[in-house]
Order: sequence, then C-alpha cells, then structure tokens
Amino acid sequence: MQGVGKGSDLDIDVVRELLVERLAKGEHDALVSEVLALLEKLGRRAANLEFELMRLRKSARGRKSEKLNPDQLELLLQLVAEPDAMPEQDHEEDDADEADDTAPYDGHIDGELDKLSEDELEAAAASEDDAAEDGPKKSKRGRRRPPEHLPVERRILEPDLPDFEGREMVCIGSVDAHTLDWRPGHFVRVQVERRKYAPRDGDGPVVIAPPPPEVIVRGLAGPGLLAHVIVSKYGDHLPLHRQAKIFRREGVKVASPTMVGWLRRCAQRLQPLVAALGEEVREAHLLQTDDTGLQVLDVDVEGGSKRGHLWGYLGDQRLAYFEYTPNWKADAAQKFLMDREGPTQADAYKGYDWVFNRPGSKAIEIGCWAHARRYFVEALEGGDARAAVPLKWIQRLYILERKAKERGISPKQLSRLRNKMARVELDKLYVWIVKHRGSEPPSSPLARAMTYAINQREALMRYLDDGRIPIDNTAAERALRGIAVGRNNWLFAGSDAGGERAGIMYSLIRTCELNDVEPWAYLRDVLMRLAKGWPAERVGELLPHRWSATRSAAA
Repeated sequence: MQGVGKGSDLDIDVVRELLVERLAKGEHDALVSEVLALLEKLGRRAANLEFELMRLRKSARGRKSEKLNPDQLELLLQLVAEPDAMPEQDHEEDDADEADDTAPYDGHIDGELDKLSEDELEAAAASEDDAAEDGPKKSKRGRRRPPEHLPVERRILEPDLPDFEGREMVCIGSVDAHTLDWRPGHFVRVQVERRKYAPRDGDGPVVIAPPPPEVIVRGLAGPGLLAHVIVSKYGDHLPLHRQAKIFRREGVKVASPTMVGWLRRCAQRLQPLVAALGEEVREAHLLQTDDTGLQVLDVDVEGGSKRGHLWGYLGDQRLAYFEYTPNWKADAAQKFLMDREGPTQADAYKGYDWVFNRPGSKAIEIGCWAHARRYFVEALEGGDARAAVPLKWIQRLYILERKAKERGISPKQLSRLRNKMARVELDKLYVWIVKHRGSEPPSSPLARAMTYAINQREALMRYLDDGRIPIDNTAAERALRGIAVGRNNWLFAGSDAGGERAGIMYSLIRTCELNDVEPWAYLRDVLMRLAKGWPAERVGELLPHRWSATRSAAA
C-alpha cells in the first residue's frame, strides 16, 4: 500500500483516507489487495518484535544451551515435509552391523571410519594408550581415591566391645574409607637474617649479605602471596575487597588499594612475557579470535563508566592472548592481525573484513559453524519450524566431528572424511537455502540465518580441507567465558590501566589452564625468576607451555 506510513510507523489517518478513496471509486479488488498487504506487513512486524523480545529475555536470563532434542527435531522435519533432511537408511551389510536402528546416520559414519587405514588407526590408538599409562587409572567401581600426595589426617574409631565371658578381643583388620577434605590456608612470616661481619680488632669495613631479589622492592608481599592474589582475582574471580575480607579472618589486614598496587607492579614484571606470548599466538598455524565487553570506570563520560573490550586470540587451541581496548573499534584487532599468515577463524564481525580483504593479506578466513547454527536455532525458537531442516544437516556435520574425535583419527584422515561426507551435507544445505531464500521476507529470523550462511559460505567451507582446523570457533568463546564469570563478580575495571592488567593476567592464567599447568606455582616461580633478572632474550622459555621443562632443567 503506497503512502500508508510515515518513516517506519504506519499512519492510521492516511490509511483511512486511502481506504475511503478506494471505496468511493469502487476499486474493491485493489482495496482487498491493499488490506491484505497491510495485514501481512503488520504480521511480519509483530513476528519480528516477538522474536526480538524472545532474544532480549534470553539474554537477560543468560545464555542457555543450544542443544536440540533429536526427537523434537525429527518431529519438526516430518511436519515441514522435507524428506531430503531425514536420515538415510544404510543398506550395506558391513555398515548395518555398526549402525544403531535409531541413529542410521551415526552408523553410516561408523562404517566410513572403519574403512580408514588400519595402520594409522593403530598408531593413533598406541599414542592414546601411552597417554593413558602416564595418567591416573580410574576405578571402574566406587568413588575415586584422593590424591596420594596429600597429607594424611588419621582418625581411629573403636567399637564398643561387648563382654564375651571374659575372653580377650584382638583386632583382625579394618574397613577403610577415604574422603577429600579441606583445611584453611595460612600465611607465613618469612624472617630473613642478613648477617653482618666486621674485623675483630674493629679496624676495617663492615660486610653485610646482599638483600635477596624482590618482586616488589621493599614491598610487604612475597611472590607466593602475589601469585595467590592474582589467581584469586583473575582465575577464581574473587574481587579484591572479598580477598581482603578473607585475609582479615586470618588476622591479616591488607587494604584493597594496596593489592591494586601489587597487581600493577606484577603486571609491569609480566608484560614482556605476555608480549612474547602474543607473538607466538600470532604465528600459530591456527588462530581463533573473539571478543567480549568489559565495564570500565571513567569520570569523563556520562554515567561514570564506559564499555571497554577484551579481544581474545587463541593459538592452536593451547596459547591464549588477551588485549584490552577502551572501545569496540577494530583498530587494535587489525593491528594485531596485520601480519597474520594462515587460517584465522572468527565470526562475521565487520572489523575483520579489512584483515582478510586488504591487498596482499595472507590471513585465510575460516568461518564458524556454531555462529551459523545459532541463527537457525534462534529462528526455530522463534516458532519457525522450517529451521529444523538446515539444523538437521548441520547436526550431521557435528556428528562426524564427534565420532572422528572419539576414534582419535589423524588430521589427514579427518579432512578426507569431511570431503567425502560433510561436503555432501553442505551441498544439500545450500541447495535448500538458495531454494527458499528468495521467497522469505529479508527481516525474518530465518532469512537472517540464510543470509549469514550465504555471505559466509566460502569461509564456512574451508575447514573441510584441513583436519587441524575445528568446525567452529567455540574454543575462543570458552577462553572468554571465565572473563564473563569474573565480570559478574567484580562488575567493572577501575580504569583503562586496570583493563590492560586484566588482559595480561588472563593471558597467562588461561594459557596455564590450556596446558595443565598449576597457575599459582607457575606465577610464583616466574615472578621470582624475573625479579632475579631473567635475560630478556630468553623470556619465551618462561611461557606456560615451556615452563615445566625449564623448571626441571633448573632443578
């Protein structure tokens, strides 16, 4: 209906005048068409508003799991009558034994996995067996015993012995049980005696032992306490004022501003180490990136706070580097990724476009199927059952990844499987999208999902050819998850400098976690080494993934 709206809102008076005019002219068919078009427009607007309301409610409650019930998905597929998306029945005899009647597609994948090179599978299995022998054995029954290295607190419980006509009772054994308990941690007072010597006759200079190296010169806190404060705030998400409260219960009074000063000095010590970590992340074969907001106090802006940003970069899924910026502009991300070469996995944030599309760029954009899937999940949750069709094909991509991981196959084998099986599902998916996209209103949730998948098609397909590249970017999202937990506890950073310190500490703690390194022991040791004057050209040896070897060599 032409001219029925002002801006984005419908003008009722204009609509009334046009309808009356149509009636006066006897243009009944045109009137009916325009009323139907108007109702359709209002229906789409109501559906979009309801969808946005659903997203806001979901965001307010916190992100829920996006896992879909397989039975519900199959039911929706039957309702929308899309037979191409239903699981195929596999009639080959070899595969029939492997397949579960309730999950024929799973059985089809099992059959393909069984056809892989036996030599490669045996090699992969052997490496897993070696790893299992080095690790702790899990008991098949009963609860796990506490670690053997823990100190033992022994309690002996004696029964009430009845009188058996004066006969002597002897102990013939016991029934033992083990529980894991905790005792409060404690502070220690370290007394350093620097002995002085002088000639007996009093003629000559006094000689005194030099002071030991200190992380904070003439500071109260030792390296163990500094590491404890860092891990408690950035690893366990305890705000400094809560730590101060815990310390007071132990009879130690330390003000929060004092601990802020400790963190500032430690960040200065650790900054060269984190810079070296960032270089290694940038040079990794696979780089994954994501970002999250961070509220920062700022008296110069309205409301007294602003939204800063932490950019997370993950190198080969084992090295984590975080960088703080006072806003969401892509300048810092573009600078970090400017010289990047190789696969780089990210969402479709426009700030990355320059990185991938600038002349001479060697960064290869890898799409994220978790992001693509999320749009279809939102459409399904918004009430559009048709979204079940693409979700079924995407589900098959993830079934293949899961089964391949369970089998421990090599990256070369995985890329072969992806091209043989996943590519078939992707071709079906994009045929369906092209078929339905043109008839769908551009603003609908399903249209948004299809548009994302089409725009990212080339990037989303690239993971097929390299088994070292994961199907999605969720590893980078998980690296940022701890920051979100901490943000809920300490609410904001006190300044931009506080945001930069957070990036330094999160980088080291998250990399420790990814490499099974205990962060308190690591930070305590590294802070002391840096305080003793560790050579700048060897700072890379202190990174978490090399620290254990460096520590063993020093011992």
